[in-house]
Amino acid sequence: MNSKGSFSGVGFSPMDANSDLKLTLYNSSINDYSIDKLDLNARAKDRNFDFNLAGNGMNSIASLKGNMTFDDDTIPAYHITGSLKNLDLSKFIKDNNYQSKLNFRFNAEGKNFNPDEINGSFTLNIDSSSFREKQIDNAYIKGELIKDSTHREILLSSDFLDFNIMGNFSLSKAAQLVAYEAKTISGIIKKKIEELNPLTMIKSGIKADTTSAILPSIINNDLQFDYDFKFKDFELIAMLLGNDRLDISGSGKGSVSNLGNNFSISAELKVDYMVMMQNANTIYLSDINSKFNFTRDNRSNSFDKLFGSASLSGKRLYSGSNIKNFNADIEFNQSKIFFNANAN
Repeated sequence: MNSKGSFSGVGFSPMDANSDLKLTLYNSSINDYSIDKLDLNARAKDRNFDFNLAGNGMNSIASLKGNMTFDDDTIPAYHITGSLKNLDLSKFIKDNNYQSKLNFRFNAEGKNFNPDEINGSFTLNIDSSSFREKQIDNAYIKGELIKDSTHREILLSSDFLDFNIMGNFSLSKAAQLVAYEAKTISGIIKKKIEELNPLTMIKSGIKADTTSAILPSIINNDLQFDYDFKFKDFELIAMLLGNDRLDISGSGKGSVSNLGNNFSISAELKVDYMVMMQNANTIYLSDINSKFNFTRDNRSNSFDKLFGSASLSGKRLYSGSNIKNFNADIEFNQSKIFFNANAN
């Protein structure tokens, strides 16, 4: 590491700082990643913080500019722009299969950094790039977080997918709760399947579940939100996955709620068609309809307190051979499972 710089000023809090920072790195390396030059200039004055970062290394050029303004409650409002040019992934992950020349532009603006209070937007653009000798003309991803006293929206739009979440929920608590419920529900189902395994019955017999797991406090948080999504152009995704072709036309929606002692989740997916081709292999689906609903009592980890249903139907599935007009559904309620399936 080779660097030089200076820092001078008065105060350190965002409300009274008046300072300047200049830092330069040159002819340096970190874990064999070379930095030809990196300049950072920052200034804080009158509750405003401005910074400018520019550098180059390994044939890539990066820049980042931003401004933050603090109000009377020390809540920052910010605007940040940046770019990254001539990025070759193969040099960073040391794999020649990922040779690329990627050019990014991004922009972020909003207020507050607290995930549960943030209002803002973020945009990422890919311009005139190449990946594995294939050209990427342009692509974009845009995200928006909108919050008021009783309602939150998360809106994501891109070339390949639009995804929206709307409801009354805490972002951090919703992520924790959904992760916990997914792990718990899958564990309950896994345990029931193991009990139904004849070899397990012979070896140890079926015993009642007498364990009393400690319940996390996250299950006491009420939340409710709906979501929907729509598939768009998957050409870029096919390129990144190494597929010759990937086309999906369809949409979906669902809801998640945790009210009182009950957690429930539902989803519905409709696919007009899907085509995936790689080398000589082809998978084709048409007129797919899928639904599932799960509800469970948060106070119990027993299968008896898990209720749900799932269904799948389609007009055609091709993967080397044809399956037509297939239907399947399953329903479980108080340790009883009902299921059926048919296809041509």
